[in-house]
Amino acid sequence: MIIASSWFLYPSRAGFPYQGTGTEDFIPNTISWLQDREELISIRPKNLLVPGLYKMRQVHFYVFAGISVILIPLLLLGAGLGIWLRRRHL
Repeated sequence: MIIASSWFLYPSRAGFPYQGTGTEDFIPNTISWLQDREELISIRPKNLLVPGLYKMRQVHFYVFAGISVILIPLLLLGAGLGIWLRRRHL
């Protein structure tokens, strides 16, 4: 068995990007496998509660919604219109 990174050994680092992916079971299951105690290898059930991003203020919500629903489509429409006008006059 080859483990190429020590990243998973740090719970504070592994908690954010790999939380809920089974990495918390990896070390105990690996030790059980190395000791030929395969009956102790298990996978924990998944947590069905989905954590939210964070507590977003109402103002931040409207800014994010305005950017994603209004500003980005208008920028894409403007870029498309600009390209169309430039090609039309060639």
